[in-house]
Amino acid sequence: MRQTGISVIMPVYCAERYVEEAITSILNQTFQDFELLVIDDKGGDGSMDIVRAMKDPRIKVLENDRNRGIAYATNVGLSHAEGKYIALMDDDDIAMKDRLQLEYDYLESHPDIDVVGGGEINVDEAGQVISYRREVICNPERIKAELLFRDRIHNATSMYRREFVEKNHLFYREGFLGMQDFKFWTECAAFGRIANIDRVLSKWRNHGGNTTSKTIEEHWAERKGKFAEIQKESLKMQGFALSEEDQTLFCKIFAEGNNVFALEELLEVQKVLMKIIRQARNKGDDNVRELEYVCRSNWAGRMKQCAVWE
Repeated sequence: MRQTGISVIMPVYCAERYVEEAITSILNQTFQDFELLVIDDKGGDGSMDIVRAMKDPRIKVLENDRNRGIAYATNVGLSHAEGKYIALMDDDDIAMKDRLQLEYDYLESHPDIDVVGGGEINVDEAGQVISYRREVICNPERIKAELLFRDRIHNATSMYRREFVEKNHLFYREGFLGMQDFKFWTECAAFGRIANIDRVLSKWRNHGGNTTSKTIEEHWAERKGKFAEIQKESLKMQGFALSEEDQTLFCKIFAEGNNVFALEELLEVQKVLMKIIRQARNKGDDNVRELEYVCRSNWAGRMKQCAVWE
């Protein structure tokens, strides 16, 4: 039996206003050799009625027994995927028409890359452009360094090799309060290489009802702890040996969001960053130059905030 080119995984939860447009943007792709795995995460609204009314043989509906969350639902999709590549799609976003083709061609022509993403633009509830979002970093070595500090992969633009995740037993961790993708990418970076295409691949819908926005608002304190947990584990997976005190300071200064700290703390965390750079050199890491740049730029950013505050 011929292998499907791409398995697109789309967990669906309370997205009746947007899910039809999201699915249509996949069905209308220039690349047509795919299956679309829609996971019903039991939101209780009319989302799945809309999905089931869209008669297309490429749509395969999988049902959770109850509401399980996005990490669990994505893992259900992974367990049923038959494609050579896995693409993620959010139930309220819009894929650009050539998204799948561009990523498929990239992975076919770059056998050394295991995960690829791209740029996205920020749109409102009506799909109108609000703004272009953050910088798209294409260099795999820099992405690996950046993942020590924050997520640099847009989830709804991502595609990866199914063989890669199966070989390394990678899956989405539950309980990370909307950061299961960040956690997943840090684990991918420990086993393989991640790149981005410098093209806009999706429209990210910014509305108060999306999962990330609601989770940040409702679980800010818990999320802060989980963010630090991801950072600590990422440092360990990349082979850095820091004391508990150094790790705690690193996570405090480079926490999610824009925070202001005392100059004394910023001078202390500079020493921690220098330890990381020295260890990378001693280990012979292939991204020392990029790591040094990322450490210095993140520290400079915090110093700038400190100067503005004073």
